[in-house]
Amino acid sequence: FGCILAELFTGCPLYPGQDEVEQLLCIMEIQDVPPPRMLELSTRKKHFFDSMGNPRIIPNAKGKKRRPGTKTLQHALRCNDMAFIRFLEGCLRWDPTQRFS
Repeated sequence: FGCILAELFTGCPLYPGQDEVEQLLCIMEIQDVPPPRMLELSTRKKHFFDSMGNPRIIPNAKGKKRRPGTKTLQHALRCNDMAFIRFLEGCLRWDPTQRFS
């Protein structure tokens, strides 16, 4: 839901990954890495994280490397409406039990 609202606001996808690896890197660029508990439960974490739990930073087709926690939602949306930003942050939380529904 949060991704759809962000796209309606900007006209562009919030997380424009070219494949599932870049998609997750796009998400982590804004949302930072998932909580350790989520990684522990993941059956595919070895595709996206190394043995120490660090994200595998792989350049996309254009050579861009996305790094976790390096972009704010406010910057990504180019939006200064903090009520909207806080609402989207609630919709985009990693943990579904803490996410707005």
